[in-house]
Amino acid sequence: MSQEKSLHALSSGSKAGNFAMKRRFWMSSKKFVLLGIAGFISLAVVGLLMPVKVQADPFGIPWGTGYFTGAGPMSGGLGSVIAGGIASTTDKATFIQNIKDELGNPSSAPKRTGAAFIIQTMRGAPSGVPNPPSAAEIADWEARVNSAAITLSVEDFYFDYNSGYMKGVADDDAFYQSSDTRVSIVFRHNGTVVYAIKIDCGNVVGDLPGLPPIDVGGGGGGGGGGGGGGTQLPVGFLDVANCSTIEGWAQDPDDLTVSIQVHIYIGGPAGTAGITPYAANANIYRADVGNHGFVFTTPPGVSGDVYVYGIDIQGVGNPVLTNSPINIGVCPARGPTPIVTTNSTSAFCNAATGFGVANVSWPAGTLTGSLGIYIDVSTDPGFGSFYKHGPLSGTTDVIPNGYVDSVSGAPMPSLPGGVTYFVRLFSDAYSPVHSNLTSFVAPVCPPSTPTASASCIGSASGAAITWSGSPDAIGPSGAVGFYVDLSTDSAFGSFYTKWAGNVNSTQGPSGFVLNGSGTPMPSMVAGTWYTRVNNGQFSSVTSFTTLDCRAPYIRAYGGDVRAGDSFPDSSGVCSPVASADIKAFNDSANNYAGSGSQSAVFATGSITEFVSSAMSLSTSIAQVPKGLTFANSSGIYGGNFGSNECLPDFFANAQKVPSPTSGPRTIDIGLIEGASPAGPKEGKFYVKGPGLTTVIGQSGPIFNRTRITVYADGDVVIRDKNIIYSGGYNAPRDIPAIYVIAKGNIYIDKSITQLDGVYVSQMGTIYTCSNGPAIPGDPWLVANCNSKLVVNGSLMAPNIKFLRLANNLSNASHGEDAYSNNAAETFNFTPEFWITHFPVWGSNSGGSSGSYDMITNLPPVL
Repeated sequence: MSQEKSLHALSSGSKAGNFAMKRRFWMSSKKFVLLGIAGFISLAVVGLLMPVKVQADPFGIPWGTGYFTGAGPMSGGLGSVIAGGIASTTDKATFIQNIKDELGNPSSAPKRTGAAFIIQTMRGAPSGVPNPPSAAEIADWEARVNSAAITLSVEDFYFDYNSGYMKGVADDDAFYQSSDTRVSIVFRHNGTVVYAIKIDCGNVVGDLPGLPPIDVGGGGGGGGGGGGGGTQLPVGFLDVANCSTIEGWAQDPDDLTVSIQVHIYIGGPAGTAGITPYAANANIYRADVGNHGFVFTTPPGVSGDVYVYGIDIQGVGNPVLTNSPINIGVCPARGPTPIVTTNSTSAFCNAATGFGVANVSWPAGTLTGSLGIYIDVSTDPGFGSFYKHGPLSGTTDVIPNGYVDSVSGAPMPSLPGGVTYFVRLFSDAYSPVHSNLTSFVAPVCPPSTPTASASCIGSASGAAITWSGSPDAIGPSGAVGFYVDLSTDSAFGSFYTKWAGNVNSTQGPSGFVLNGSGTPMPSMVAGTWYTRVNNGQFSSVTSFTTLDCRAPYIRAYGGDVRAGDSFPDSSGVCSPVASADIKAFNDSANNYAGSGSQSAVFATGSITEFVSSAMSLSTSIAQVPKGLTFANSSGIYGGNFGSNECLPDFFANAQKVPSPTSGPRTIDIGLIEGASPAGPKEGKFYVKGPGLTTVIGQSGPIFNRTRITVYADGDVVIRDKNIIYSGGYNAPRDIPAIYVIAKGNIYIDKSITQLDGVYVSQMGTIYTCSNGPAIPGDPWLVANCNSKLVVNGSLMAPNIKFLRLANNLSNASHGEDAYSNNAAETFNFTPEFWITHFPVWGSNSGGSSGSYDMITNLPPVL
């Protein structure tokens, strides 16, 4: 692929068709036809999960109306509920004391009211309650906070409702609708958010119900238990109820060292006629609640709602557990006792996905009956928490496919490598007899072979690298994630590396450091690179080619730049180019340094990043970027000039050359001139036919009064030696004149650094960097076209490919002159070329009576 910037005609004072400048690799453009490698940077799309907005007023209170007084609506602004905020803590005792201290604050009505507001809304109390709260209400609030089912966390919390102190209206607080995310203390009841307070200002946020009450009734009550006062009742949660098991947890906050009983009613709540309760001990270890879990095998043939009650150790009251009841439908009658036998496991990497999996197998006939089995998987041999799958039939299953958390139902993720898992087999709808425990170590699976897409980031080369796989424990301090390595050595004898965490993509070279030294990676040089990914195992290595991201630019001095003029065809008719564009590289942020012309710029099409009046001062009338651009009425750089010219037919004079020859032919200017500068040196050559014409310059300057014109029907290559005029003239006739005019292409070899003269390709393309008469691939151009080219004169052609890659736009400066070495290619249309017109071959009598030494018209200076 080729990428160019095209100027549809250039050079100082030159006129032609397409003007193109090479950048980086000659590949597809970022926004135009020439000069630059464009690329894509893949970004992972991250979804943000936002809470659902509940369109209701918190506690049924109209927005802006006082919670205690009903005053309002608020009109004087809202302040902090507790000025200075509350303690950032997850310790319940610290939180409770903080609020009590503010409630007793004798010097601040807003803070006292704010504390009362927090206490009452945490209790879920409706508006209009007393301020301050009673002792009983404070005790009730404190008991709710201290419930074992309540947990505190400090986190960023998104809300749709806010609250604040009512300034200038009443000693009261009010709710209003407002969305934001702030650091808050978040209260959860058995994992569900029930209340939240912003830490920095004490504002209650969210349309949330408050903490649930501590009930003192249900299931027995009665006389003997005593207690009362601050006695706390059991709390718990019914996780699962189905025809196989009834599972959950329960505990008495009065003594968490004691495991309590639960009573299970199936078909209705306690007290329903004809229903006999079942008893189970809540003494099974779970990672979340300790030795307070219970698992009860559902009796056969039951149906309806399942109610579970926690039995108070002091006999005060037996509340129903949260999430009761659960309806289990109609359960089948049970068959014979199952035979649960051994199982076996084997772990391996799934070649298709790159993630670890484990096969579980068991003998045929493991169960009698046809209800199937469950498989439980846990990192805890006590199965305090676990994933499960079932009911199943057959004799094999694959972990983690289809496995879900036994409490939440969340799918089991991939198996992190190096972790030990335990497996047990359970019968479905039978007694809780399980198979022997087996274990396996999840394998560390190598990531997939990465893919890399090279791109340019500004003037630096980079690559977007993507892969897939399971992040395993290899990082700092055992962190889980990936390393990505980059090297120019396929064996990775030395390499740069980057920690990528759990992200399955990264962009190089940003963040990469040299392995072992930590030295930051510089810009990636153009060439072949290798990459691999490491998560404890190395992926396969893949290679990619980075880009030459330099932005070379061109400068023209002493004449105009035109795009849209054309040569006459064989019948002498010109067909002007209606929309010829000029496109190059220019740094608009640096006072338009870079590509441009000292004088005027004409284009029948658009102009992009190419300026006129490039050396203008701040006091100049004509300013960059388009002070001398035709037209300069639109766009940043102007263009779309409504006029063009018909260029001369330079090749018409070829017929006047005596003794034309057939190609291929080599024309060596040094041999024509000889060793002596004495006398004029003239040569007129016409190489007919398709053969290649080779033009070789002179080891030193071209002698004064040397005039050589070369016509070629085919292609021309200029190589080996530069063509440089001598300078220092006593008369116009002393000025050399070198013209090369071809119908085919003109190739300027990579060895050439200066050309003086006029070079015209009337029907082809001029290439400013070549390997003889050929343009090799991109790597060759990057390696061989790094020398600057200076043209003192003009290039004219329907297409000009500027392939020199010397220097970079980042080195450009506004107003730099023709002697600067920053530009990749410089064009100087000096006075010699106005004075020495294209030779007209005819009588060369010279010096006859009445003849002129020279007649010319000099152009105006714009």
